[in-house]
Amino acid sequence: MVTPYITFAGNCSEALKFYETVFNSKVQMSQSYEDYVPEGVTSQPANLKEWILHAEMNICDTVFWFADEIAEPVSKGNMIKLTVTVSSAKEAPSQK
Repeated sequence: MVTPYITFAGNCSEALKFYETVFNSKVQMSQSYEDYVPEGVTSQPANLKEWILHAEMNICDTVFWFADEIAEPVSKGNMIKLTVTVSSAKEAPSQK
């Protein structure tokens, strides 16, 4: 399965609301950086709390993933990725 993964520079929540309207769809799951604190970290930076760590939405029978990219600088044109999910390593595409 191939899943499009679209990243944003802090405006993922706004984009999700727009996509809900345009595509008459609903966010199936969403987790903010505030909800995720890695082991050994006591709190997230305040400016990231509302940013989206991961969200999913079904658009035209295709599941899309979304997130705010925290790596800087965010390069326009590098904000769409394709994620390949396979059931075993044997099924994974080989690099040649």
